[in-house]
Amino acid sequence: MLCIQKIVIKIGSAVLTNPDKSLNQKILKHLAEQIAELYEEGHQILMVSSGAVASGRNIIDFSDEKRRQVRRQMYAGLGQGHLMWKYHNVFSKHHIPIAQCLITRDNFADRTEFQNLVTTLEGYLRFRVIPILNENDIITNNGVTFNGNDFLAAMTAVAIKADKLIILSDIDSLYDKDPRLNPDAKPIHIVEKIDKELEKKCGGSSSSMGLGGMIAKVQAIKIASEAGIKTFLGRGTDRNILHNLVDTMKPVGTYFKPQKTKRPSRFKDWLKHFSMPKGTLMIDDGAAAALKRRKSLLLVGIKEISDGVESKDTVYIVNTHNEPIGTGKINYSSAEIKDAMKTKKKLKTVIHCDNLTIR
Repeated sequence: MLCIQKIVIKIGSAVLTNPDKSLNQKILKHLAEQIAELYEEGHQILMVSSGAVASGRNIIDFSDEKRRQVRRQMYAGLGQGHLMWKYHNVFSKHHIPIAQCLITRDNFADRTEFQNLVTTLEGYLRFRVIPILNENDIITNNGVTFNGNDFLAAMTAVAIKADKLIILSDIDSLYDKDPRLNPDAKPIHIVEKIDKELEKKCGGSSSSMGLGGMIAKVQAIKIASEAGIKTFLGRGTDRNILHNLVDTMKPVGTYFKPQKTKRPSRFKDWLKHFSMPKGTLMIDDGAAAALKRRKSLLLVGIKEISDGVESKDTVYIVNTHNEPIGTGKINYSSAEIKDAMKTKKKLKTVIHCDNLTIR
């Protein structure tokens, strides 16, 4: 019996574009056909698609605009509509409705906007609409972004509690070394856990095929894996790639095993992955041990707190060695806490155990 799954599919710009940066209509059609098959099987599909900038470059030449960021944003705005028109054309042949969803990192950080986003996306899935997400490049700035659509896809997969995340790129799998430089390089088909050693290797060179240069993808995948989501990396131009990744046990691409079987609450996910903490709270070893036993944080365990933190803000929690402990939603401002530490004034629970997540 077929198990109906909630699947997030991320399609990179390298998959969708030709060498001259124009949209590859053949690949677009091929992927739509595969997605349509999954859709007809009953799976709920959400897409994260790059390609807007590439689409815009083929409409108007903005090369006279010398500001690179502005030029990129202009291409993105111009090309987004064109990209969605192409998607509409290929999916309409399969009678599949689509919805454009342009979002920003701030939409995830704001608790109310995050809840609205999740409600809307789940509504689309319930009514058999395929949402197609992309970052709203027109209004994003360099300081607050997803750092690429791999992160947007991973965060979205966590937000909607997806069963699988599939990242389609121009590489067929993770390798133990750069295959362009090492003929004996071997594909890694299963990653048991993304640990510090793997992350260190991934950041070791500029290669986009071997371990080095894969750091952004691996860090994004880690978010999904730690949330209990099965994640796959594969080459988007390969024949029947989605079918092979979803329905077969073939050694195709790289499978990153989920690290949890029990999913945390959506609020805990928001705290850990999506909130943007306003400061840092340093605690002593006793408090750190208590938090790991699911205890609340009291004033007595606090060593330092950043200025400018307000009540109900989220904060990073670190130990005295500045090592991360977790993230929590605080009940007092930094001014109130510093005053209480100085005057020995009693405060109730500073961070309740229900409002914190431990790394």
